[in-house]
Formats: sequence, structure tokens, C-alpha cells
Amino acid sequence: DKQLEKYGRLNAKTPLYNLGLIDVSYSNNSKSDPLSISNADISFKMQGINIIKGDKGCGKRLVFNMLRRTIRPQQGKVLLNNRDLYKYDENSFNREIYYSSSHPSFVDGSIKENLMLMSKNLKKINAACERVGLKQHIDKLQNGIDTPIRDIRSSGILFLIGLARALLTDCKILMIYEIPQDCPLSFKNKFKKFISSKREDRTIIFFTHESEFDDLADIVYEIESGNVKQIKAKNKTN
Repeated sequence: DKQLEKYGRLNAKTPLYNLGLIDVSYSNNSKSDPLSISNADISFKMQGINIIKGDKGCGKRLVFNMLRRTIRPQQGKVLLNNRDLYKYDENSFNREIYYSSSHPSFVDGSIKENLMLMSKNLKKINAACERVGLKQHIDKLQNGIDTPIRDIRSSGILFLIGLARALLTDCKILMIYEIPQDCPLSFKNKFKKFISSKREDRTIIFFTHESEFDDLADIVYEIESGNVKQIKAKNKTN
């Protein structure tokens, strides 16, 4: 708690930072994919926009993997509500944290079938598609929302489907790992609109190698060669 206090309270309506990495270190000694992160202190603004940025190989993927519990830190702790992230059972964890990525995986079926894995409510599905800017693309497809996933070649549409699917989980913390590098500018603008017009009480953590999203964020951390520094904290108080 004392270490989290140094980041302060952003305003009276904003919860204290209750997700964070405290003095975390991890080193992957793989010759093919060496990655490390050293003594990282990262605390996220709840119900805000948080960005973790850095070039390929800087270590941001390690932070992402720790937050989705595929690896454990070799030193330090990852805490959610002052509780070790690994103490949560799977159902409780998924209610708290979920993610989408630049190249999401899908089951062999239609767009609707993939989205219905998270919610059977068609009204809610349509709202999520509208929310991420996907609906207008679905409406242009010959079979609409019943179009098989395997027939979609656009990386941008697949990314938005994955993002809509993540929204349908009702998770409290949504992590988004990159957007496709070959994503057209129009899709990038849709994503910016999604970020900037966030209307729900949900924490967003966006991992990226680009700086053009910084102005949309409440907090920005930059990772360089495994070292983390905070470069922006909107409305920060001591």
C-alpha cells in the first residue's frame, strides 16, 4: 500500500491504483527470444486509459503475459486489489481481466458464433460491434454477422471482432495488445475513437510501439531495454 501511495489519487471519483507490478523482474534467457524486465513499478489508473509502450523486444510483452498470468515474476509481486494475481480462481480472474490482441484466435464458425461464446444476447452483441466500429463492416458482408470467420481476410476486421468479443466479457480491466501493423489508417482511427470515447467504467491497458496514442491516455509508461519509466500521468497529485 505504501508503495502504491506514491502515485497518488487522480481525483475523488477515481479509485486508488489497485492493479500494479511492485518491484517486478523477469528474465527470459532464450537465445531466440531474449527478453527481460528489471525492478518494474507500474500502477494503473482504474477506469482510465493506461498505455505501456516500447519497441519490439523492450519487455512490454512480459508485462502483458504477467497480467494474463501466463508467466510469474521471478522477483516482486503482481497485485490486484492488494491480492496476489495468482490467488484468484479462473472464473474470478476472468471477471476482472480479459484481453484482445492484434491477431486474435477464433473457433471455426461465423462471426456471430464466435461472439456468442461470450454472450447469447444479440442486442448486447450488436452494441459491442457498434461500440468498436465493426457493425458497418459486418453490414457490408454478403452474409453479415453469419459470415464464416475463415472467409474474412482483413486483419482490421479480425482485430475489431476480437475487440468486440473481449468487450462482451464485461471484464473490469481490458488489455489490448497492439493493433495489426498492416491495419489501414481507417481502422486505426476507429480504434482511436473507441479509446477516446470510452463510456464505460472499465480500465483499459493498451500495449503499443507507437507514440501517437499518448494524448488519449491518463498514464503512459515507456519500456526501454527492460527498464520502465512513467512519462505521463494526467492530473497527478502528490
